[in-house]
Amino acid sequence: MKKTVILPLFVLTLVVSGCFFTNSTKEKELELKEREIAIKEKELERSKDKEKEDGENGEYEEAETTDEPKIEVEEKEEIASNRGKVYTPKRGSAERKAIFNALRVPVEKQLKQSIVFAPSNFKVYNGWAFVGGEPLTRSGKKPDYKGTIYQQDVEADMFDNNFFALLRKTGGRWKVVKYYIGCTDVCYLGWDKEYNAPKEIFP
Repeated sequence: MKKTVILPLFVLTLVVSGCFFTNSTKEKELELKEREIAIKEKELERSKDKEKEDGENGEYEEAETTDEPKIEVEEKEEIASNRGKVYTPKRGSAERKAIFNALRVPVEKQLKQSIVFAPSNFKVYNGWAFVGGEPLTRSGKKPDYKGTIYQQDVEADMFDNNFFALLRKTGGRWKVVKYYIGCTDVCYLGWDKEYNAPKEIFP
């Protein structure tokens, strides 16, 4: 004959409490891990944002909202110091931002997404600017060309992820004269003669 074991009430209470405590501890540990993951994700986002600066060597040219009067003063100072020279505007300079912000308008409209630039060629001379490099998304990846005029060329492998642009400063503002995206040849060849632009700025 089997004996029935009856546990005292205080023993049952301890068992139930122990289970509750264990579950509660696991929940807290899980919550802490989730917080750690969230903190790491935020740190990663911040590090990516810091990388989105102008310049060469894989760095990005990001859009910036700046004080217009201050830009004009800084830009005039930079132009004056480089008058008569072929030069590349310094990273973070007012002139550099003005040139890329002017180019960003038609490029983003055509690609239907936010774009940053990773320039590999960038020269300015006597109110003219030539720039070439890679268009990238804000996360540093190649743009998604689906739904754009470049989709068929991309799918046919007749497209390189690049951009080339010619800009001119008129009326105190930089304006895009010509630009190409996805060139597989030297698409800027002849721009100096066609637009009477200084040949010194071209590669």
